[in-house]
Amino acid sequence: MFFWLAVAFLFQPIGAKSADLQDAFKAAVGTAPPVTRQTQLPNWGETTLNLEPLLLVHMSGPHYALIISESFNGAHAAEGDVAVAYLDRNAQGWRPIRVWYEFARTGSFGTPFTGQKLWSFHFQATPIFAGESEYCGMGACTRWYDLIGLTGDGPMDWGSIPASGSLQPIYTFPDGKADNGFVLTGCGGYEYSSKIGAPDDKADLMRLTYIGWMMPGGAGQKRQYFKTSSELFLSRGKPDLRPAVPLPNCGD
Repeated sequence: MFFWLAVAFLFQPIGAKSADLQDAFKAAVGTAPPVTRQTQLPNWGETTLNLEPLLLVHMSGPHYALIISESFNGAHAAEGDVAVAYLDRNAQGWRPIRVWYEFARTGSFGTPFTGQKLWSFHFQATPIFAGESEYCGMGACTRWYDLIGLTGDGPMDWGSIPASGSLQPIYTFPDGKADNGFVLTGCGGYEYSSKIGAPDDKADLMRLTYIGWMMPGGAGQKRQYFKTSSELFLSRGKPDLRPAVPLPNCGD
C-alpha cells in the first residue's frame, strides 16, 4: 500500500510532552494509570475497560481536550471506546471540567484507533480530532478517520470518513476460484489513499483528495487510475462529502 502524506503544517500529528499527557490524565480521571472501569457493553455484557491517555489537544486559551482510549480484549469485530475530557490549565496545573466516558466507539479487537495515527487540526474556530482505525478481512483492508469536533459546549461525534483501502489483485482459475482461496468477487482489486487540506469554502470542515486505482474483474483487465477531490461539510450533524466520492470497494 502506498501512503500520500498531506502538507505538514495542514495535517500533522499533534502531541504533548509525556508528563503533560500523564498529568492531564491524572487530573481528569482522579488517578494515574493503570486505570480500569466496569461497564455494560452491547453484545459483550459486563466488561472491564482499560483507560489510557492518547492525545492532548489545545483548544484555545487555557482550554484543552484529552482523548482517552477505553479498550478491552475483544474479538476481531469488537470496537473499542473513546472518552473525551475537558480541562483548563493554569499556573497551578490542570483543573478538570468534565469527562465524557464511552463517548464514541470505533476500531477493532476492543481497541479504538487501530490505525495508530492521531491528529488534531484547526481549519476553523472549532478544533477537530481525527483518529485512524483499520479493519481487515477477506483480503480487503479499510482505514477510516473518526472525527470529533471539540466545541466549547462539549465534544461532538462527527462520525467517520474513508481514509484508505486496498484489495490485492485477484486472478481467476479454471475452477472459478481466486488465487487467495476466495470466490471471485467480479473485481480485480483496488488501492487508494487520501490527503486532507484546508477547505476552499470556509463554511466546510476540510477538503479531501483521494488518489488510487481499481481494476475490473476478468482476464486482460488493466488498472484504472483516479484522482478526485471533495469538500467535507456537516449535514444534520454528520459529515458528508460534496460532491460524493465513489470509492472502490468490490462489495466488501
